[in-house]
Amino acid sequence: MKCRDFDENLMDWVAGKLPEPLAAAMSEHSRVCASCARLEAEERGLRLRWQSLPDPGAPPDLWLRLSARLEQKPARRWRFALRPVWMTGATLAAAASLTLVVWLRLQAPPTARVDAPRPAVQQTAASVDEGRVVQMISDMQSLPDPDRDDVLAGSEHYRKDMRILLAGGPGR
Repeated sequence: MKCRDFDENLMDWVAGKLPEPLAAAMSEHSRVCASCARLEAEERGLRLRWQSLPDPGAPPDLWLRLSARLEQKPARRWRFALRPVWMTGATLAAAASLTLVVWLRLQAPPTARVDAPRPAVQQTAASVDEGRVVQMISDMQSLPDPDRDDVLAGSEHYRKDMRILLAGGPGR
């Protein structure tokens, strides 16, 4: 057995969860490898200390308080409530600024410097980019805000999952 395999199986071995052939190989490796024997001793010592800790116990009204909290509608915090408002405002301001810049660039008189004429491709690219930006902004506005708790809080599925998570349930 290699030390890497020993390390991967150490916790299950100390807990007595390994099949007999693998447990025997772990025992033999621990006997011949000083480094892995130290790891075994540390793991067994940690488990002894953990088991010797006193049980803190739960307050008698814990389940009542948890049930009451699960039944409450989550409180909305004001900064999260304002987030869609400022996001919409910022998006509209960015779109307006972009539109203004593109419009001013198209309306600007030609410069005194006579260089090669501006290719029509650049103007078309600006129009295409503006259209893509407008499309991206409209797509973003239709997406639900992931920071809003009230989107999921009303569903029974959400409450059931929270109850299982906090109070324990099937599979725990």
